[in-house]
Amino acid sequence: MKTRTNAISTLCLSLSVALGAGCCTAAAQGGDLPDREIVTTPAPGHGIVDLAVDPSGTRVAVAANHGVVAPPAGQGGVWIPADFTVELRAVADGALEGRVTCPGGMQLCGVAFSPDGRTLATASADDRVRLWSVPEGRPIRELSGAPSSAEIVRRGGRSPFATAVAFDPTGERLAATFSKGRLVVWAVDDGREILRLEAPEGGGLRCVAFSPDGRHIAASDHWPGVMGRTKPGAVYVWSIRDWKRVHTLRPPAPPPERVASQVDSLAFSPDGKTLAVGYSDLDGWVGLWSVETGLLGRRLEHESLVHDIAFSPDGSSVAASSVVGGVRVWSAADGSLRRTLAVAGGKRRLVRCSTVRFAPDGKTLVGEADGKVLFWGL
Repeated sequence: MKTRTNAISTLCLSLSVALGAGCCTAAAQGGDLPDREIVTTPAPGHGIVDLAVDPSGTRVAVAANHGVVAPPAGQGGVWIPADFTVELRAVADGALEGRVTCPGGMQLCGVAFSPDGRTLATASADDRVRLWSVPEGRPIRELSGAPSSAEIVRRGGRSPFATAVAFDPTGERLAATFSKGRLVVWAVDDGREILRLEAPEGGGLRCVAFSPDGRHIAASDHWPGVMGRTKPGAVYVWSIRDWKRVHTLRPPAPPPERVASQVDSLAFSPDGKTLAVGYSDLDGWVGLWSVETGLLGRRLEHESLVHDIAFSPDGSSVAASSVVGGVRVWSAADGSLRRTLAVAGGKRRLVRCSTVRFAPDGKTLVGEADGKVLFWGL
């Protein structure tokens, strides 16, 4: 549950320069290659920002921002948007089953299926959350988390963008986080706003997830400029019973010479007792936190910035994707490394796997890289 940011792009560029323009390290390319892939619609500057697997495991939603880079004379390149779409693809053969185009030319930031698979939610940069029918792609409802005019002025003169979306386990409520520090929850059936929660420490919010047991909701903070940050990122956990904050999860501060960890993803275990948090610093790691006590129970080391994490449906495994190290799968019980999955083989340019999801049967891991949806058998 997350969105891409300029800060992460900057850090990825720094890592690319550090590794050299030629190829990734041998360790980064180690592991099992995908068993198959789906190539999405080609487009200049094609970039997948998020994907979701429907509850039946037969369909995948691929959210992408398409555009071109036009370098003005004597200046750096400028990314010019073309279109922003969600493709609905059949998992079996990759056939295009439907398409959703975001109106107004606004970038997509996140996508999620409802628990019954009949509704798709999208988050975009115009501060709108939209609901669509599946697979027709028919617009159902548009929701906004826009602040008042006075608040826009107070927060810097710009309207926020929606960074992530998530349905609750019943499918009756939908939550979204916003770049200006707001978490909004709506009733799905009529679009009624249930509540708004502000980021406890200011700044923005970037990831959101409901616990599968329906007891908690979590969101992570977002502070642009991760390279100069000294305070580790925080995850806030609220009780759904009374919407009061029960935990602020923050790892220990790093030594002065290290970059502080930023939170780029989070996921609850199927039983709702553990919250996995993906951290991005120059190494990258996953923290497994107790939802009951708010204590960090285990730290799982990755090779570089962690972009996304997911629990297997039975809760026995945790998977995390990264900039350089492909995908790693650990045992949730003891933290042992079970599998290392490679995005690409051989020598090639730096390739990051941005999103990772388990199929509902737990036998397949789904990821994304280079505009392709990747499948690994487990």
